Amino acid sequence: EHTMEAVERVEPDVLVLIEESPTHWKALQRLGIRDRLPYATGSIGGSYGTVVLTNQPMTCVELRPGLACNEVREGEPGRATQAPVGASAPPFAEAFDSPVVRLSDGTLFKAVHAWSPRTTRESRWFQEQSNLVTWRDAHADEPRLVMAGDFNATRSHPVFRRLLQGMEAAPSGYAPWTRTWWTP
Repeated sequence: EHTMEAVERVEPDVLVLIEESPTHWKALQRLGIRDRLPYATGSIGGSYGTVVLTNQPMTCVELRPGLACNEVREGEPGRATQAPVGASAPPFAEAFDSPVVRLSDGTLFKAVHAWSPRTTRESRWFQEQSNLVTWRDAHADEPRLVMAGDFNATRSHPVFRRLLQGMEAAPSGYAPWTRTWWTP
């Protein structure tokens, strides 16, 4: 219910749902999320699923195999979804969904859900953060480019600061976000 209350209050054009469960997705549909944001692409089913919802039609640019544009499918938790973008990155057995869509106004929009931070440059987290920089650089000629979701990083991480170069971080003017990860 909190998600739907926020949607009704903010009236977003785009919403990214990270780690979307089938139970929460069904509840949102019952509460009318598709009336507010009728176009949805992505997957549900635990920590790997990501759904992008929009109030205007979108065109899918990059989807993991098995997904179709303007469709939300239940995934198999723990199953491989897609390899990281960077050519130098090792293929991880499991990766989070990161749908890329083109909004009706031409904006290229990438949903992001990066692995939680680890301290070594060889870690999956560092590789995924570096891949986001590579992806952003490959799309530098886009007039409007938005990356939104859970980056699992802050400005205290040098690789995340590289990602922010040339981008406008939002929200701005608010208190800094607290971390969203837990490391044992």
